[in-house]
Amino acid sequence: MLENNRDEINYHKFLKSVRKSQGASLEKTGFGVYTKSGMSRVEAGTRLPDKLVRDRLTARLGISGEEYEEYLLPREYRQWQLRMEIIRCINKKEIASAEEKIDTYKSLYDINSVEKQFIETMRYMVYEMKGYADEVLQAQIYNALICTVPDIDAAFAGVQLLADQELNLIMEYVRLTTPEIPKLNATEWRLKEYNNIVTYVENSRMDKIAQAKVYSKLACLVAELILTEYVTEDGLRYALELCTRAIEALRDTVRLYYFVELNEYRIKLIEKIVALNCYEKENNELQGLLETSREWAKLLCELYTENNLSIYMENFAYLYTETECNNVSFVIRARRAMMGLTREKFCNNLCDERTVMRIEHEEGNPSMAIVRTLFDRVGICAEYKRARVITSNAEAMDISQKVFNLMDDYNHENAMLYLEKLYEYVDVEIPYNEQKLRRQELAIERREKHIDNENQIEELIDILECTLSLDCVMSRGKKYFTITELECLHDFATHTRGKEQLRSKEILENLCDDENFNITNCCIYTLLMNRIACIYGNEGKYEESNSVSNKLLKESLFNRKMYAITGCIYNVLWNYQQMKSVDNNYVIKQLYRAYLI
Repeated sequence: MLENNRDEINYHKFLKSVRKSQGASLEKTGFGVYTKSGMSRVEAGTRLPDKLVRDRLTARLGISGEEYEEYLLPREYRQWQLRMEIIRCINKKEIASAEEKIDTYKSLYDINSVEKQFIETMRYMVYEMKGYADEVLQAQIYNALICTVPDIDAAFAGVQLLADQELNLIMEYVRLTTPEIPKLNATEWRLKEYNNIVTYVENSRMDKIAQAKVYSKLACLVAELILTEYVTEDGLRYALELCTRAIEALRDTVRLYYFVELNEYRIKLIEKIVALNCYEKENNELQGLLETSREWAKLLCELYTENNLSIYMENFAYLYTETECNNVSFVIRARRAMMGLTREKFCNNLCDERTVMRIEHEEGNPSMAIVRTLFDRVGICAEYKRARVITSNAEAMDISQKVFNLMDDYNHENAMLYLEKLYEYVDVEIPYNEQKLRRQELAIERREKHIDNENQIEELIDILECTLSLDCVMSRGKKYFTITELECLHDFATHTRGKEQLRSKEILENLCDDENFNITNCCIYTLLMNRIACIYGNEGKYEESNSVSNKLLKESLFNRKMYAITGCIYNVLWNYQQMKSVDNNYVIKQLYRAYLI
């Protein structure tokens, strides 16, 4: 059952295992990106795709990748940084800067089909901001789409797998294309193409986050089309079903993509259905849904307005935001400094000092064999792309996801059963795996009150030290932590008392002051910042606490992620109550907002 050893686990093994578990062929997975022989070389480990291609192949297999940590060599990291700068310019509507950076990107890097699609897609969003005519936009989106999807009909007929980014491009193309047929038939053609996307998603292995990204936009497009050009009761009900499905997908994944738009469309759809419908019982049920949508839309509109943010989605750059990317050079430099090692001591029997110096200074492009050796020295497993556990076993990844989902539902009994099963599938000789599984076990014990606070803190420190000593955590200077190490530090800060709490506060403050550490780059950022806000509030530093919560609230809204919003609202409300600076009406309003979310 345990098929992996540490040296074998890498991206090509991961990709092959997931592909085979889904019964997907090499041709369908790589269509438009690699030939069958090219895919064979990738899975054999003799050809390493660049990051965008790695992401595209795994996305076609249904993995959104938002919670995967990635380690990039310096050149590829700089390439990633430039992509994120382009996206930031588009989000800030800095058109001239976006165009300049797109041109720079194209001139600096080798352009494969996925890279070309990224460039053409970014140009399309720039053209939208410039207000270009639909004919120009249609031609541009077509140029982007055909880079990896040369034939839409063939794609839906099963010739290739599709990633969420590709499905989005198809949606844009269909929205902008007017076929050479009468208007009503053109509308039916669009509905048919949109329904093809629904069918594709339903029959795919797309994870929940990827589904939420596709459904949220698709439901808006269908609702707009039905309301303006195809107002029939069946059409209205179909659009309502899609909008409701999209809203639930967003709630399941705590995302806010098109959330206001979806609720506003749902309001219009229900009002039209009720006007056509004479069944009192159903109308009563729809009225309840109508009121919920009105409340949600009103709440989000208020929050976005209060934070000077756009209420509505203005582009789809969020589909191209890549998180959890780490520069190999920074990681090695930071971890060596955290451990208090000179280069001489660090290199002992591993390699020469000059090699480490060149890596830390981002000179050249070191081999991953050298990187792996150095990462081992600092307690990190060097995988190009890794999930919650280090494994290339697809079944193990599925079990790991089940554990996560069951714990999220507080179904601790079954979570523990699957966790025990997971031990049979993954190599716990890998420190990262041992740390991850033991932390999940401890979380279940804590929730079930099977361990007291003192023993829990001792266990947490021991779990953290699978990969990094607590003394290293307290060191000065730049730091690097894996996601699981950060989760351990969050747990430590949450449950420590007295002097230990002062120490945990110092750790979190140092982390959250780091300019490289933010909500875009790290999925656990919101948990840590919320903890800091709570600590400040408990210390009577109410203004500082509110400052942290308000910043986090605005960032969460901007990034269309809802999991920090309720905590921020509660925290600010609690601080104001302690300062006795609010009246009962404000308290009731804020509590109701938190309740709705």
